[in-house]
Amino acid sequence: YGVEKIATVGDSYCGAVFSSPDLSKSERCGNAMQFSCITLGVVVPLRLRVGVHIGDIVGVFVGCAPPKFDVFGEGIDVARSLEETSQAGWVHFSKAVANE
Repeated sequence: YGVEKIATVGDSYCGAVFSSPDLSKSERCGNAMQFSCITLGVVVPLRLRVGVHIGDIVGVFVGCAPPKFDVFGEGIDVARSLEETSQAGWVHFSKAVANE
């Protein structure tokens, strides 16, 4: 599905679908949604909450022994807020996703 794992913190999983010349925004968004729905179906006992948003992010390497890749930005902040306000077992997506 092209979803790259960025981090897991506690019960939170952060993944991103990065730009690709082969896929449009809506195709990448669809891949993220499919990944979320399949993950929800596989691990139903965990009752996951999912937040999906299309937005700008910045990727950086933090530290040097060993370096850790992380992402920051409005896109991450909105997706995290959506996840936090979602009901367990649901995918909560932004208007930007709905408009794609």
